[in-house]
Amino acid sequence: MFQGLLFFLIFLIPCSSQATSLVEIRIKSPEELTKLFESGLLIEYSFDEGCYYATIETVDDLETLNRTGLDYEVLITDLDAYYRARLPLRDDIGGYRTYDEIIAELRALSEDFPEIVSRPFSIGQSVENRDIWGVKISDNPNEDEDEPEALFFGNIHADEVMGPEILFAVMHRIVDNYEQEEFETRLVNERQMYFFPTVNPDGLVYEEREFRNGNANFHWRKNRRINEDGSIGVDLNRNFGYEWGYNNYGANPNRGDYRGIAAFSEPEARAIRDFINRHHIRTSISFHSAMNCCLFPFAYDTVNPQEPDLTIFYRLGTRITAGNGYRVLPFYQTGRGGGVCEDWLFASDEHNPIYGFCMEVGHIFNDGHWPARERVPQLIAENILAPLIAADYADEPRRVLPPLPPINLTAEPIHRRRIQIRWEPVDDDINPAITYTIYAGLVNQMMQPLIENIDTTSWIDEERDIIDGYMYQVIAFDAEGDTSEPSRSASITFSDKVQIIPLNEGWNLISASVSPVNESFPQTISALRRAEHLLIAKDEMGRFCVPSLNFNNIPPWNVAKGYFCKLSTPDSLIIIGEPINENQPLPLHRGWNLIAYHPRVELTPDSAFRRIRDVLEIARDGRGRFYIPAQGFSNMGTLKRGYGYQLKLTHAVELIWGHIEDN
Repeated sequence: MFQGLLFFLIFLIPCSSQATSLVEIRIKSPEELTKLFESGLLIEYSFDEGCYYATIETVDDLETLNRTGLDYEVLITDLDAYYRARLPLRDDIGGYRTYDEIIAELRALSEDFPEIVSRPFSIGQSVENRDIWGVKISDNPNEDEDEPEALFFGNIHADEVMGPEILFAVMHRIVDNYEQEEFETRLVNERQMYFFPTVNPDGLVYEEREFRNGNANFHWRKNRRINEDGSIGVDLNRNFGYEWGYNNYGANPNRGDYRGIAAFSEPEARAIRDFINRHHIRTSISFHSAMNCCLFPFAYDTVNPQEPDLTIFYRLGTRITAGNGYRVLPFYQTGRGGGVCEDWLFASDEHNPIYGFCMEVGHIFNDGHWPARERVPQLIAENILAPLIAADYADEPRRVLPPLPPINLTAEPIHRRRIQIRWEPVDDDINPAITYTIYAGLVNQMMQPLIENIDTTSWIDEERDIIDGYMYQVIAFDAEGDTSEPSRSASITFSDKVQIIPLNEGWNLISASVSPVNESFPQTISALRRAEHLLIAKDEMGRFCVPSLNFNNIPPWNVAKGYFCKLSTPDSLIIIGEPINENQPLPLHRGWNLIAYHPRVELTPDSAFRRIRDVLEIARDGRGRFYIPAQGFSNMGTLKRGYGYQLKLTHAVELIWGHIEDN
């Protein structure tokens, strides 16, 4: 929209090296975003999708922006004038803390709460020889204990003044709630928390001087290094040693993101480095302004941490932003730069990985780097919990990961309506599963919770019918209530121990190839979908079972025998037990026998009964079809498992099935 208006904008945007303007750039494609990042301009991200802001400090910056060909709009012509209109020029830099006030307040905290706040200590000096002060909050603050450590600092960029405000609010909350609130008390007793409200004291003091002399420079971010070309300042957050100078980012000394002449060329960056390398920090937050987001590595390129670290960053970032709703993003989605502190914290080989976040407080347009004073309480409230949550995870950041899903899930029938569901937890000393929820559903349907908060690794489902095609999944919960991914689905396993016998309406002749588990005949025969479907059952001796009359004189199920069953409605019988050895001979007596069929394979009557043809007068199935060997006649079809057969013999004999080889 503003392409080709360079001449006009040169007059619209102040050209002094001391003036800065804010422009909004709407990005419509990944290619445009790459152009913007590669321009070298100082970019701020917006919570609004595709909206970026750039600070334009010089005519060169404006020409660079125009060369990208991107559409932009000038929002604030003079940032200094914009901030000056809402912040009074007075000794307290618009109501924000000065360097001396920071030191005094650290001393006051230590004096007022000496049992949990250490004496202020310096971790090093700045270019202009100012100390970088901090305190430790812990139950033995002046001792180095073997406790998890967390680091919090602010004002690495001089114009980002919300950092000290938030950090002091956090410190006051901790000391005020110690021995009053369980959470803060536990953190003090079990953690060592380090706070450095400003790590760029020279830049902050420069801002103070500018306030006092009426020439407030509201956009100074660097330290006060005098560079070789006479320019001033190095961006301390581009001076750390991981991928410093990558892609030549930050090479211009006249820009706000100048990286310095070498990694750790600046004493402030070295002080932070040396402090961290002397300790065992696990989590960290640095407070910046102002993009309404929480950033994690990497910044130097479009590279993500490997798993599980990427998930740890996202999940821990989501927790520490619970109070503000900021978007959790890798740095590179908001801009590019080498030598960024959080990249070094995580990836440097000088120490174990530190899960460090950059909290960008407030909106770049509405709040900017110098929010109106009436906005400060809200911005503090949005961020006051973040350091506490980060400190909580300093013992083991991997605790934020969900538990691993259970493995080896099985669903094995032990009755028509009793399904034994078993699974195994995955060994995880850091984040073990505590309880489980079982889900069930028909194939191709949404699974629904079946039972919740199980603290064992097995359960019996007594509601589902095992032939309905149900699937099961199990989800694990850890001590913090996080849930695993669902386990792999398990369908009901029909092993050799399960036999499903389809039954027609009317009379059926059936048998079993598994031995029912110590149950009476009524218990065995009742394993139908609906027990009332059975009208009557009888064995070869003429004994009966009539469920509607609660009458039975049939002995427990005999796996060598067949049984007649009459049903009012088609159904199926499920018998669960130990499989029968199909080689086992069946003893037969003279006259009529009702026999079971055990072979796994289907056989013709001629093959099945070949060893007893001489004594077999007639065989008959449940449908009334016959086999008469003496006449060579059969209309029976093949014999199948689940069905019973009637045999009339002239003599007693043992039946060995015809498919079994002779010895």
